[in-house]
Parts: sequence; C-alpha cells; structure tokens
Amino acid sequence: MRRTHAFRRVNVKTFRILASLALYLALITQTAHAAGGAHPWSDSLDAQALFSGPSLQEVLDGLGYSINVASDEVPLQVFAPPSNGTSGQAILKFKNSSSNANFGWYSPGTPANKTQLLAATDSVGSQANITIPAGDSIGFYLGPTLYDDIWYTQTVLNWDAYRHIRVFSAGSAGKYVIAWEDLPDGGDQDFQDCIVEVSFQDPNELFLTFEGSNNISVCDPDSICFLIHAAGGVGNLTLSKLVDGAPQTLTTGSSPLTYRFCFLPTSYAITDYRFIFRLNDEASNQMLDTFDIHLVFQNMPVLTVDPDFIDTVICKLDTICFNVVSAVDPDGDPIKYTLLSGPGVIDSLTGRICFLPNDVDSVDYQFIVMASDPCCYSLPLPRTELPCPRDTITYRVLLHKSPVIVSIPDTTMWLCKLDPICFPVSAATPNGAPVPVIQDCGPGIISNGQLCFTPTAAGLYTFCFYANDDCGGVVRDTVRVTIELNRQPVANAGRDSTLSQCAPAPICWPASCSDPDGNLQSCTLLSGPGTYNGSQICFTPTGTGIYTFVLKATDLCGETDVDTAVINVHVGRPPVALVRDTTATLCTATQICLPASCSDPDNDLVSCTLFSGPGVYNGTAICFTPTISGTYQFVLKATDACGLVAYYTGTAVVRINGRPDVVAGGGSFTLCRPESICVAINASDPDNDSLIFTTTMGKVVGNNVCLWSGGEGSRQLAYNVIATDPCGAKDTALYLVNVLVNMVPVIQVPIPTPQTLCDPTQLCFSVTALDSLMGKLTSSILSGPGTINATTGQVCFTPTSSATYNWQIVVTDSCGKADTGSVNWQIGFIPIPSAVVVPPAGDTVACFGDTLGSQCKTVTYADPAQNTTITVVPSDPGISWSFGYSNGSGQLCFTPRVDST
Repeated sequence: MRRTHAFRRVNVKTFRILASLALYLALITQTAHAAGGAHPWSDSLDAQALFSGPSLQEVLDGLGYSINVASDEVPLQVFAPPSNGTSGQAILKFKNSSSNANFGWYSPGTPANKTQLLAATDSVGSQANITIPAGDSIGFYLGPTLYDDIWYTQTVLNWDAYRHIRVFSAGSAGKYVIAWEDLPDGGDQDFQDCIVEVSFQDPNELFLTFEGSNNISVCDPDSICFLIHAAGGVGNLTLSKLVDGAPQTLTTGSSPLTYRFCFLPTSYAITDYRFIFRLNDEASNQMLDTFDIHLVFQNMPVLTVDPDFIDTVICKLDTICFNVVSAVDPDGDPIKYTLLSGPGVIDSLTGRICFLPNDVDSVDYQFIVMASDPCCYSLPLPRTELPCPRDTITYRVLLHKSPVIVSIPDTTMWLCKLDPICFPVSAATPNGAPVPVIQDCGPGIISNGQLCFTPTAAGLYTFCFYANDDCGGVVRDTVRVTIELNRQPVANAGRDSTLSQCAPAPICWPASCSDPDGNLQSCTLLSGPGTYNGSQICFTPTGTGIYTFVLKATDLCGETDVDTAVINVHVGRPPVALVRDTTATLCTATQICLPASCSDPDNDLVSCTLFSGPGVYNGTAICFTPTISGTYQFVLKATDACGLVAYYTGTAVVRINGRPDVVAGGGSFTLCRPESICVAINASDPDNDSLIFTTTMGKVVGNNVCLWSGGEGSRQLAYNVIATDPCGAKDTALYLVNVLVNMVPVIQVPIPTPQTLCDPTQLCFSVTALDSLMGKLTSSILSGPGTINATTGQVCFTPTSSATYNWQIVVTDSCGKADTGSVNWQIGFIPIPSAVVVPPAGDTVACFGDTLGSQCKTVTYADPAQNTTITVVPSDPGISWSFGYSNGSGQLCFTPRVDST
C-alpha cells in the first residue's frame, strides 16, 4: 500500500503533477442526447451503472478514497500551476474493460497543443511524468475514443457541449481525482470509464511515502522491512523515527531520499505496530507521518515419524511401500508432504512412500520427509531451505540371494616333487554369511576353508563341490587341477665363431636360457669377459685371441644347465707409409723425384696415394717439377682393407738459381786536382753466389770500378757494370759519375759612391767571388781599415775625417787557390755651422692702462754653409708667437702678456 502525505510551503511556485489514469470506453450503441441537455447523473454515481458494473462511489471506495461523490465535487475545468512552472506524474487508478483512449494535457488557449501522458494500451498503475512551462495553465483531455471523440475538461471545447468530467479533492492540497464519461452527450452517465488521479505539488514541499504491506502474515519470525521515500524541501533532508517523542535520526541526504527500515517483531502473536517518522529540511520545515503494520504469525505443522528405522528381508526385487509419517497443523491449514531426499515417490496428501530397492544384498535407504502448510510452502526460498518441519526415515533392505562357492579356477600346477597341495574353497551368502561346502568328488578333504591332497603322479585331478541355500536351492562348482613335474632348464650360450676386426669393437651374439616348465629362475654369465643382458652376450676384445664364455640356467627347483661359446678374434693392424726427404740445387726448373712407398703388416694394403703436395706418386717415388725455390711438403696416404690409414710427410728443399741483381749507381766527386776515382758496385745474388763484374769504362777493382777524373772543370762519366753468377746468369746497370776538378776563384769588388757625412758613421761594402766548383770561399783584408766577415765578404769601417780610403782584399777557396782585389772609397765631412744670432736691443715697457699690441723683433745670423736651422723656444709656453728666417735674417712676432718676461 502506498500512502502520500504533503506539507505545503507558502509562496512556492513550482509543483509536481502526479497523475494516474484509468481508461474505459464503453462498447455499446447509444442514442444521442440533445447538445447541452441536462442529465441527472448523481443517482447513477452512487448506484449501479445503467448497464452493468459498480457505481462511481463503489469504485472510489474500492480504490481507498474517502470521497462522497454527491457532496465533494470540485468545480474545476482548468488547472492553474504557479507562474514559474511545475512538474508532475499521472497514476492510472481505474480503467473500464471496454475503454480504449489516450490521456494527456493541453493548453486551454490552444487545445490543439496536446501532450500525451498515457496510451490507450497502458494498464492500471501506469505512471507518467510531465513538466508544465512557467506561466501556463492546463486542461486534460481523453481520446480519441472508439467513436473518434476527444473530450476536454473545458465543457466549451466539447462538440456536444457536455461536461464529461467530475473532479474531486483527493484529500490533500493539489491532489485531485478526475472521473470521465467517454460516451457522447453523457452516454450512460456512470463517470467511471476513466478515473485519473492528478497531483499538483510545490517542488519544495516535503513528502513522505511508504512502500510496503500493512497487513503481513509470516511463517517464520524474521526482520520485517519497508521502504520510506522522502522528497521535496530545501537543501538536505533528515529522516528521523520518533521514539517516546524523541527523534532518532535514520539518514540524511539530498532529495529524493530512500531508506529501508527494518524491525524484528517483539512477539509471535497477532500484533499491531505503529511507526511515527519525521522529515525536516534545512529551512526548518518538517512533517510527520505514520505507518501501521498488522502482523499475524502462522504456526508450523507438527510432523511425527514412527518408527524412523525399518528392517526388511526380501527374497526377490519388488516395490516396497510404507506409511510411517503423519502431521497436524495448529491453524487447521491443509498439510502437504514432500520427499526432499531418498528414492521413490511420496503421496503428498497421505505421506505414503513407495520405492524399488536396488539389486544389492543389503542397503540402508534414507528418506527425508517435509510437512508444510500453505504459508511455509509459499516462502520465496528453495524447497530444501524452507523452514517447514522435516524428519528422516532409514529403511534397511536385505535381499536374500543364493550362496556363492569361491575357489580357484581350473589350473595347472608344476611340482619339483610329489608334495601335498592345498587350495581355498568356501561358500557364503551375498551379505557375507558363511555356508558349508560339501565335496562329492576328487581326492583330499576340506578343512578350515581349504582342500588338501597329495598327487600320486602327474596328470588331471577333478574336484566337485556343492552348497545349500535357505530358500531350498543348491549351487555347485567344479575345480580341475593338472599336475606337471619339473624338468631341467636349457642354457644356450650361442654358436662358436671366428671373426676379424679392423679395430677392437663390441661383439654381440644371441644367447638365452629356457625352461620347459616355465619356471626359469635365473640365466647368468658364469665366466668370460663382457656382460649378458638377458638376450645376448656382448664384449670388446682387447686384441687378437680366443675368448671363452659359459652361460648358466637355473630353475625354481634348483635344476641347472650350462653351455659354452668360443669366439676366435683377429684384430687388424694399421698400414705404414714412408717418404724420404730430399735437398736439391738447380740452375733451371728440372724434375725431382723423392723415394716413397707403402706397406701393411697384415698384407691387406688397399691403396697408396699422394694425399697432398705437388707432382704425382708412381708407386716408388713422388716426382714433381719445382718452379721456385722453397721447401715442398708431400703427404703419402696408405689405406688397408679395414679402412685403417697411415700418413707420412716428406719434404724437398729446392733451390733454383736466380738472376743476379745490379743496382744502377754512380756518384759525385769534387777534386782539388785531377786524380783516379773509384765507385762501389751495388749488386746482389738471390742465391748468395759469388759474382764476376765487368765494366765498359775504367777497370774493376774488387767490388769497385776505378776511373780517371780528367782536368779542371766539371763532367759526367757514364758506363755499364755487368754481374755474372756461376750459372751464367747476368744483369747490367748504368752508372753515372759527376766529377768536379777545382779552378782558381775570381774576386768581384765594388766601386763605392763617394759619401758626405755630418758625423762619423759606420759604412760597409761587400766583395764576392766566382768559384763554380768549390763553392766554399774565405775572405780577408790584406790592407785597409775596418773588419771583414770571412764568410760573407762584408767590410765595415767608421771614417773620422774626409779622405779616400783604400783596401786590398783576398778571397781563398778550400783548395788554397786565391784572388786579390782593390777597393777605393772617397769620404767627405760637412763643417760645423758658424751662425751668430744677434738678439734685439732693449726691452719694451708698458704702463697700467696701456694696450699692448703684437710685438715683432728682427734677428740676424751668419752661416757660411747655408744649412742653418734656427729653433725658437719661448720661456712662457702660453704665449702666442711666430718666427720666419732666410739668408741671414729673420723676424720674431708675439703677443706679450702683462707681468711676463
């Protein structure tokens, strides 16, 4: 049950529309009434409808409204929300079975501007939210109906000018119930074709609604819960529960707010609970509301099982039925029996259980039975978790079966000797109860579950047994035992053999042991090298020789047998290769042969080949023709029939004569006088042989060619040198010799320009000499002033007076030859000037107040050389002055300053 309570705040413009729509269109043919005609309707509203069904009053009563249709009508056709708009919902409350129309709202000024809220196909309880723009008022419409009519809450908009609605207050501010008549001109006038609940709500108004049942019947005591929905208000909401008048806060949060409230009943009897809740917002607005719950506890059935253990013996498989359960319900509710676990089925009304046991000797069957009344059985839990009473029954079924004789199967036994033999024989029922076994054929006797007998010879022995069961039946069994006496085992060490090996390698051959009775105990290698692995003997010979092997077989009776195998092994030896080393000296490339051969101690040589190296092997020697000097290596390979190989490396050291090499040469000689000169010969021989030299000029002296230099001057001597080695190989090279024989040097002296000096100053001149051969000259002064640089020939002196200075200079070369030259140099000095400067006579005197103008004074001087320079230096550096002179006189002009000399 849902209950809504509202608390309205003053001056709130926003509201919510909560609308529920029930649509009904009557599918009947009806006579049209005159437009605008008056129709009495109040009688039909609180009485039965004209055609069928409850009246409007009965419908509203059934929906839980406290509305009197005769006196509570509200004369509304247009609903005016606050100027700032609102939002809302529509809830479908009642819908006549033949009604088929849409429901919505429209703007009164423009009815064509419709907004559909609910469709004709929506069911009772459907809801729709709407939002109305600010400043609008609204009306509601229904249609199109089955006759394509659309009816408005405003009578003036209906084509038949009939008022098709009745509006009632739903018990709180802003909540209305709109009842519709969907037939033209009033139709049957029952106004219960469509019932709509419309709520206009301030968005800041506080609301509390409860979601949960007010009447609860419980089968098992547990917590009971319902939802509390809070909305509206300003800011956060606080939901509290009043306990003894004092609030206990449950939750706080923003709107909308939902809280799940749970409580545990305080008694298990019929009890009424009332809960008072308070909702307040941050603007100190608050509201109270209550929620009542009527709680009824259902009693569980009482289940009895007697007995709960049953023991039954059966002789054959068949269905077993039993009835040991009963139950009563304190509330008088019907009982339902359920088999929760166990084979078979249960009669849900009587509790009788039937099942077919398995084909097993003895089994305990367990049955769990539950008794439930409708309350317990309807709980939303798996059947195995329902809190209904339950109990367990154990039913033991013993299936009687014939006994079974247990013994050995027919078998064959071998014996080392004729000793007593025993084998088991017994009988028992399937549940393990022993049954006596009776022997009616064969030797021996049965005692303590065994039959023992002593065979007299090898052969077949037959034994017959039977056992009686409690049902009068007889079971029989026969055992056949064949006795065989032991026979000697057989050892086979393999056949004797002779074989050859190229190298010691593993040798294996088949060997085995057997026993005709199949009771071989061991097969071992008694003597001989190697191992026996159960199927063959293997060994590796150490060399040529005869090897003996003894194999021993032993059976379980201790009987033995031995066998011997003899293996004659010949192991091959490797071949031998030989090459004799050789040394040879050759003037030209000539074939050389090295003795070489192969042999084998076992006379099974297969090949003897040149493995590497130049030339060929002809069976007795390796022959090749060397092209250059060097050491040549030859590897001879010998191979025998076993594939064994031997290698031998031989060398041949060969020297082939090389042509001598004469390097072109010569030299340069500088001589003071003509004489014999010798030039070394630069030659070599690759074989270090002694060489013989000849020349086309001069003569050979040892490793030199000696020639005459010739007279004074320079020249080049050209000749060939020929070198010959012992093999006659020759080489020739051209030698060039440059010879310089000294000549007398020729001195070159300068003619200095006369010089006029003011003061004594150092003067220099240089002498040179022509000497194209020696080049190294030394200069010296034979007579004359100053000094000379012996290497450069520069002469320097400082004259002190006017005169002509004379020198004798000699130049000498390294061979002592010399040449002399003379130098004369005229030097003059300028005389010292004799100028006399005559200062101006007298001083110039000025008085205070006088103006001094520029002053000029004449200066005279005498200079016979006419090269006088006169310099004026005033004592007052700040004075302005000028001076000019020429030809013995000058003029000094200045501007005097007062009190200055």
